[in-house]
Amino acid sequence: MTPVAPRARSRTVAVLALALTAVFLTASCARLQEWLPLPGTSAGEGAARTAQPPTWQSLATNENLSRIQDLLQRFPEPAAQQAAQFLVENLPPADAASMGADELAEHVTWALRARADMPWGRNVPWDIFLHYVLPHRAAQEPAQPFRALLFRELAPRLAHAGSMEEAALELALWCRERLEYVATQRRDAGVLTILARGKARCEEASILYCAAARSVGIPARIAVTPAWTFADDNHAWVEVWIDGTWHYLDPANPGPELDHAWFSANARRAVLVTTTVYGGPPEENAAEGRPPFADAPVLRSGPGWTRLNVTARYAPVRDLHVAVLGPDGKPLPHAEVLLSIYNYATFSPAARLRCDARGRASVALGAGSVLLTATAAGRTDYAVARAPGRNGGDQKEDENQETGGPEHPVVLDLRRDRVPAGTFALTCAPPVPAAPDAEPTGRARVFLDRKAAAERIHADAFAHLAERAREELADIALPGPDQETRNADAGPRAAQDEELAKAANEVLAQAGTNAPHLLEFLRRTPPELRAAAVPMLYGMWAADRAAPVDPAGLARDLDAVLTARQRAVERLGLQLPQNDAQGLWEHALCQRVTRYEPFSLYFATLGERFASLARGDVRLAAWNVAAFTSGLARIRAHALGPVLTPVQAVRLGAVTSELERAIVCVAILRSLGVPARHFEQWGRTEYFDGAEWLPVYPAHPELTGNREADEAAKAFYGPASGLDILFRKNGAPLAEGEAQYYRDFALSVFAPRPAPATPATPDLGPAEIVGFDLREPGPRLAVGHDAATGGTTLRLPAGDYFLITGVRDATGTPLVRVQPVTTYPERTRRGTADLDRP
Repeated sequence: MTPVAPRARSRTVAVLALALTAVFLTASCARLQEWLPLPGTSAGEGAARTAQPPTWQSLATNENLSRIQDLLQRFPEPAAQQAAQFLVENLPPADAASMGADELAEHVTWALRARADMPWGRNVPWDIFLHYVLPHRAAQEPAQPFRALLFRELAPRLAHAGSMEEAALELALWCRERLEYVATQRRDAGVLTILARGKARCEEASILYCAAARSVGIPARIAVTPAWTFADDNHAWVEVWIDGTWHYLDPANPGPELDHAWFSANARRAVLVTTTVYGGPPEENAAEGRPPFADAPVLRSGPGWTRLNVTARYAPVRDLHVAVLGPDGKPLPHAEVLLSIYNYATFSPAARLRCDARGRASVALGAGSVLLTATAAGRTDYAVARAPGRNGGDQKEDENQETGGPEHPVVLDLRRDRVPAGTFALTCAPPVPAAPDAEPTGRARVFLDRKAAAERIHADAFAHLAERAREELADIALPGPDQETRNADAGPRAAQDEELAKAANEVLAQAGTNAPHLLEFLRRTPPELRAAAVPMLYGMWAADRAAPVDPAGLARDLDAVLTARQRAVERLGLQLPQNDAQGLWEHALCQRVTRYEPFSLYFATLGERFASLARGDVRLAAWNVAAFTSGLARIRAHALGPVLTPVQAVRLGAVTSELERAIVCVAILRSLGVPARHFEQWGRTEYFDGAEWLPVYPAHPELTGNREADEAAKAFYGPASGLDILFRKNGAPLAEGEAQYYRDFALSVFAPRPAPATPATPDLGPAEIVGFDLREPGPRLAVGHDAATGGTTLRLPAGDYFLITGVRDATGTPLVRVQPVTTYPERTRRGTADLDRP
C-alpha cells in the first residue's frame, strides 16, 4: 500500500470481518528497540453498523430449496416434525445449498431412534436434545452422512454401559481406536474423512466424538479456548451432558474420568472459553416456546447459532466492562468491540462484543490481558485491558493497561483515532500446579490398559492399509505410454515415472481407508491419462485424500480438467508455457481448494454450466466470470457452517464473504481451463493470460487486468519495499534462524487488505490485527537472511504494517511491543530488535 497520511490512510483501509479461528504452532515473543525514526500511527477504516444482510431463507435463487422443503412433508408425527423444523430453520448456508431431504431425514430419524432405544434417551430434556443431540454438525466441518453408520456400530458397544458416564468414557476409547492426534490443516475435515484418515487435530477429534455421542443420544458440544494468554497455542475439547450436568473430556487423549484431562491446569489459566450451539438466538427460541440457554451467558448469536461463554466452568472469572464513544464524543449505540489475545507474536481475534443502546458491553473473563478495538465511521481506538480485581485490584498494571469495572469501564473513544502502538506488559493467570497423578487402581487401571490397546489397534490397522495400498499400486503402470516411446526417451521418461510413483505413494499413504477408491480411479484411468491423474490427486490437500469420493466422480472430473485445458487452447487461444516453472498445471488447474472451503469436485459441474463464458480471449473470459461473481448476493454467515464450496455458492446464488466470492471466481476460471489463484492475506485474485498473472476483481469486472485500480493495487504490483531487522539477545546479534517467525516476531496489518472499491458491507464490525503467514509467502512476499549484517530480511509491497515482537518470562507472561512501520517502494527500512526482557 502506498504510504499516505493517517487520515487518508484510514479512508482507504476497509474492514472485513474474517474470523481467523486457527492459530499457528510455535512458542514465545520479543521487544523491539532502536528503530530509525518512523512515521506515526494510522487508523484502520471501519463501517458504522447498519441493517443486517439477509439470510439464506430470503433467497429466491436457492436451487436447493425444494429439496429442503421436502423434508418437512416426511414427518407427520409432532415430535419428528418439530425436530425437522428445528434442523431446517437453523441450517448454515453451505448445508442449505447442498443437503437434500434424505440426508437431513437421516439425522431426524436416527436421533429420535437413539432417544427411544438408548437407556438414557428419554432422560434428556427436549430442548437439550434439539440443540445438542439432533444437530448434524459441531463445528465448521462439511456435512457428511454419519448418523446411521455410527449408531449401528456404537449402540451394541454401549449395550452394557451402566450409566451415561460409562458410555461417555467408552466413546472416548472408541475415538482413540479410530484416530491419533496430529496437526492437520486449518479447516475441519468431515466425520467420514476423519474416520478414513485416522488422524485428527484437537478440533477434528472433538468433531468425531460429538458425532459419536449424538448418534447414541448423548448431548455433546465442543469447547474451545481461542488462544492461551501464557503460551502460543489454543485447544479444543468436548463437553458432554451427563444427567443434568456438563462435564469435559479430551477425545484425542482421553483419561479414565470426566473433568480431568492433561489440559486441566491450563484451563484454570484460560482468559476465555466458548462453545457454539446449533440453534438460536435465545430470544427467538423463547418466542417459540423453547427455553433460552441457562447453563452459561450468551457471548454472541446470529441466525441459527449461539455462542456461550463457559469460562466460569474452568477458571475464576470477573466481568470486564467496556464503553464506546463515537466520533462525536457521545455513546455509540450497538457498537462492536473486537477482543483479541496475544498469541504467536500477533493478536488473535477471540470474540466480538456487541454493545447495547448505551454503547456499553461486558464480558466475563479469566485472568489475563486482552486487546480491545472498536472502529466506526473510519475512526478507531484501542485499549489493552483486563477484568478488575486482580494484580492489585483496580490499579493499572502499567501506563498502557486498563481495568474496567461497572462504574469505570474501559473507554474506547473514537475521537482519538488511533491504532495499537507501544510497549505492553501484559498479564496472565499464574501457573496452576498440576495435581500429582495417583497410581491408578481398579476401573482407572482397566481404562488405561484399554486405551493402550486402542492405540495399538489403530496403529496396526493403518499400517496394514498403507502397506496394502503400496503393493496394489505396484501393479499399475505409471504413466503408461507405449514401450517404443519409453525406449526412445528412456532417461527423462524414467525420471518422470519415478516422480509419479513417489507422488502416488504419498497420496495413498495419506488416504487411509479411502486408498482403495483412489487405486480404483487410477486403474480405471486410461494409461495415457495417468500422467495427469496422479498430479490431480497430488494437488489435493493431504487430509482431502481421505475424503469420501466416488472413483467415477474423480474420473468425470479428470475428464473435465482435460476438456477445460483443451477448451482454453481452442476457444481462448491460451497456451501454457512448455517449461511449466510456475506449476500452472499441477498447482492451478489440479488443485480443488482455493483457501478454506471443503474439498469438492467442481470441474465437471462448473465447466458445463459456464462453458459459454469461454469465448473471445482470456481477458474477456475473466471479465465474464467476474461479471457473474459480482452478481452473487451477500448474506449472513453461520458460525457453525463451513466456507461455501464453489458449487454451493453458485447453487445458492450468494456468498457469505468476499473470500467466498473470490473462491467462486477462481473455481470457474479453472473450470474453463484458465489458471487462477487467490492470495487471502493480500486480498488479491489473479488469472494467467498465457504470459503473466493479471488481477481479476470478483466484485468489479470493469477493473479486470488493471494493476493500478487503486493505491493498494499499485503497491502490490509496483516495486517492492524492504524491511531489514537485526535481532539481538543480551546485546549480541542472533544467528540465522534463532529469531523465529510466529514465536519471536510477526508482521501484521490492521485488517485484511481489501479488493479495490469493495462496496460497503453491513455489520462488518471492528478492525482486527492480522498476521502474515510467511510459511506461504507467495509471489510478493519473500523472507531471507542478510549474511553481511546477520539480519532478517523481508521483501514486500510498500505499505503500512505492524512489527510485533515480545518475550515471555518463565510463567509465560509476555512483554510485547507493537511498532507501526511504513515501507516505501524501492527503499529498505532497517532497525534493531532486542529479544530479551529489561
